[in-house]
Amino acid sequence: MTSNKLQQAQNNSVQSYFVNQVGNYLKDLPDVIGEGEGRRLAFNLVVRSAAALEAGGYTWQDVDIKKLTMDYVRMVTLGLDASNDECYPIPYRNTKTKKVELQCEPSAKGLKKLVMQYAVGRKIIDFRAFAIREGDSFRLTRTPGDDKWEYQEAIFGSGKVLGYVTIIIYEDGSSNVMTHSLEDIEARRQASKSPNSPAWKNWPIEMALAKATRRHCKAISIKLPDAQAKALDAVDQQEMKEVQDVAPAPVIEISGESYAVDGDGVIEDYPDEPQQSARDPQQSDQVSPDEAWMEA
Repeated sequence: MTSNKLQQAQNNSVQSYFVNQVGNYLKDLPDVIGEGEGRRLAFNLVVRSAAALEAGGYTWQDVDIKKLTMDYVRMVTLGLDASNDECYPIPYRNTKTKKVELQCEPSAKGLKKLVMQYAVGRKIIDFRAFAIREGDSFRLTRTPGDDKWEYQEAIFGSGKVLGYVTIIIYEDGSSNVMTHSLEDIEARRQASKSPNSPAWKNWPIEMALAKATRRHCKAISIKLPDAQAKALDAVDQQEMKEVQDVAPAPVIEISGESYAVDGDGVIEDYPDEPQQSARDPQQSDQVSPDEAWMEA
C-alpha cells in the first residue's frame, strides 16, 4: 500500500511538472489555445507517456525532458488530444545521448482531425474509409472537382479484402476519393520500422485503414492559423530557453511487459523522410484493438 501511495505521489509530481511547463509557455499565447485546455491536453499526454514508459521498462530519469516538453507543446498547440487517440508518445533509446526520447506524433485519427479543420479550399465535413471485399460493389466515376461514388456492402460478408477506399466529403456535397490497392498498403507496411509488429499480425485491416487514411491526408494541403503557425515555428527554433533539461522526481520503477510500443509511429508513413537509425524502438508480443492506433 505504501509503495502504491509513493508511486502515485511520484506520478502527480511528474504530471504537475509537465502541465506547468506547457501552461507557462501557452500563457503568453492566448490566441493559440486557452491555458486551461492546454493544461488538460498536456495532462493527457503525460498519462499516455507514463504508460508507454512502463510498457517499455523505462523510468522518467531516462527521458530527454527538454525535448519531450517541446513535443508536448507541439501536440497541444495543434489541439490534439491523447485521450482521444489523436496523438501518441513512443519511446526510443537514443544511442548517442543515452536518453529515451518519447517521440510525440499525430495518429491517423489526429491527421484526419487536422485536415478537416485546416484544409485549404473547400471545407471538409466528413472523412470515410472502407475495406472493399469480394462480394461488395464500389463504383467510381471521376469528374472535374467531384468524384461520384456508390458503395454497396455485402452485409456480414467474409470475402477476401481486395483493397481500400478513403473518401473526403466537402460541404458542397462533392467528394474526393482515393483508392488504395493491396500493393499500396503493403509497400507502406514494408517501409515501416516494424512491418511484422503484433498490430499488423493481429489487426491487419485496421492497420491498413489507418495507412490509407494517412496517405489521403498527406495529399491534402492544410494551413494553420497564423498564431498556431508562429507558435510551432518558435518551438522548432528551440526558443523555450526557460525549460531546463532536468528530470522531475522519479516515477514508475516497475518494468511491465511490452505491448504495442514499437517504432512505427509517423515515420513509417513517410519513407521519403530520413530514418532515425540512432534510435531503437521497443517492440512487443501483444496488442489489442485499442492499442493498435499507436502503431498507425
